[in-house]
Amino acid sequence: MPDLTTGGVHVNKLLTNVGLRWKNLTWIADQCCPIVPVKNKTDLYQSWHKSPWFRDEARYVAAGASAPRIGLGVTLTDSYQCITYKAAYPLARELKANADSELQIQARAAELCTNAIMLARERRVARLFEMTSDDTQGTIWTKYTTLSGTNQWSDFTNSDPVTDIDTGKASVEDNGGGLLANTCIMGVAAWRKLRRHPVITAMIFGGGAPGPKVVTPALFGQAFEFDKVLIGRGQYTADEEDTDESGITYSNIWQKHMWIGHVTNAPSVLEPSAAYMFREFYKVRSWYDDDTDTDFVEASESIDEVAVSADIGYIIENVVA
Repeated sequence: MPDLTTGGVHVNKLLTNVGLRWKNLTWIADQCCPIVPVKNKTDLYQSWHKSPWFRDEARYVAAGASAPRIGLGVTLTDSYQCITYKAAYPLARELKANADSELQIQARAAELCTNAIMLARERRVARLFEMTSDDTQGTIWTKYTTLSGTNQWSDFTNSDPVTDIDTGKASVEDNGGGLLANTCIMGVAAWRKLRRHPVITAMIFGGGAPGPKVVTPALFGQAFEFDKVLIGRGQYTADEEDTDESGITYSNIWQKHMWIGHVTNAPSVLEPSAAYMFREFYKVRSWYDDDTDTDFVEASESIDEVAVSADIGYIIENVVA
């Protein structure tokens, strides 16, 4: 009589408590551009003139005399225009009926569509914060500098990131009426070099500090008085899917630049911020197509990313080689 074997008493099935699912976990777009909910796809927003709030116009007047008249200025021609982005995944009824429940195939499809919307948003915001101009907005950030050669922070001997960053901070403060640069944004390639730069480690830990000197975003932000230090770590691929993914290449969404500026934590009509995202809607839905006997899962949003206050942003381009 044959003995029992492990293969004879167990039929392989999918585990429910472990699996492999890849996704970007470090989106920063919403922290760079606060979201402003809007009702219409396109509209105007208020741009109050800066100078009246800094003009010294109060005067001594004698008893009974009239106060000097002062004025406000506002531009009502600046506009946003929301564009709709969508991503949908088809789920044939036959496939759904045959899929193991452990796969949770419809939930994975919804996550994939949502991820596609967020990835596209991240890439658009990265381009907004890393370019001095583009074809749609024209000039974006007018205050910037470009590093090259020995000035790049990958040259630990000759470069001086502290002076470069302080220059950017001063530009924001001087052009923003004393408004402080509270946010620093950079790609992960820049951060990997910057956190090891001897000028930075000496500034934070002191030149003679013993042991390993590990600079964290929190320590870096404290040293330069940034409320937020955002490291863009997201990746994307432009390659078509293949069977074993052996030929897929991945690129960093955020490039080798640093952006310094002021980003508000509380969007409002009178609150300056370098950029806003105007969003009409974001939604996930599903529907059934009778002709193909297929369920579709779709994520979509209508949104526009706008640099609304270029004076309070500063770009350091090509910070590392």
